[in-house]
Amino acid sequence: QIWPPTPAQLFTPLLTALLTLLLVFRQGRAAVRFWDARAAAGAMVLHCRNVAAEVFALRPTDPAARGEVARWLCATPVAVKNLLRPLAMPDKDENTGPGDTRARAQSESAAFQLADRRLRELMPALSSEQARSLLAAPNQPLHAGARLRSAIGRACDRLPPAQRGLVHRGLHDELDHLNGAWGALERIAASPLPFIYVAHLRLTLLLFLAVAPLPSLSHDGWPAVPPFAVACAAILAVEAAAEECERPFLKRPNHLRLGGFCASVAENVAQALSDSVAAEH
Repeated sequence: QIWPPTPAQLFTPLLTALLTLLLVFRQGRAAVRFWDARAAAGAMVLHCRNVAAEVFALRPTDPAARGEVARWLCATPVAVKNLLRPLAMPDKDENTGPGDTRARAQSESAAFQLADRRLRELMPALSSEQARSLLAAPNQPLHAGARLRSAIGRACDRLPPAQRGLVHRGLHDELDHLNGAWGALERIAASPLPFIYVAHLRLTLLLFLAVAPLPSLSHDGWPAVPPFAVACAAILAVEAAAEECERPFLKRPNHLRLGGFCASVAENVAQALSDSVAAEH
């Protein structure tokens, strides 16, 4: 029977069309979120670079305050990275068996090692007290930003009053843009695609994988299995790729290199500071 089609003949094409729409939307949103995150990370580097260039060009200025600005500029992207990759401490109040106790001990050890690495990561720029204060803050980028604004205020104290207000306003505008950049990263990390949409997509995908091969199997038999298996693997790969790129902040091959952004800011700040010192002599 070709026309009119039976309900059984309509079911698979309609399910395929629905699944196609869901996957296209899912993949598109994941790609947009990934590139938004990359743009926000690039903006963070750019505004750190702008603040360093403007502060180090000020004359006259307090060298100690200028150094403090450099230190907190280097610490800010590290604080953002820590915000996007929070420490996962196991729950000590859970009643667990011996196997779970060993797993919890291993998890605690890994978390403490990570905390120690984060402390040592900040030590080249900050003192031990400053680094511990930053790591203990509920929101590390806000803490770093407050210290950075304070250091910038001290760096501008020696400027003539007529110049100080303009410089202060320009630098604080850059800091506001810097806050907006890491705020965009925080928003992307904290707001994945709604669970109801993901659940509906995966239920539709499961239904498609269970029903779609039946007509081919009834008509062609087992030779239809390999090509359909390849097609199913490709569809599942689309969903896996969307999930991988949705929040690209972990240490995975397809995620953003947050440590690279931190190193880039540190290198830019060091170069701007060395160029500023060389221009004074």
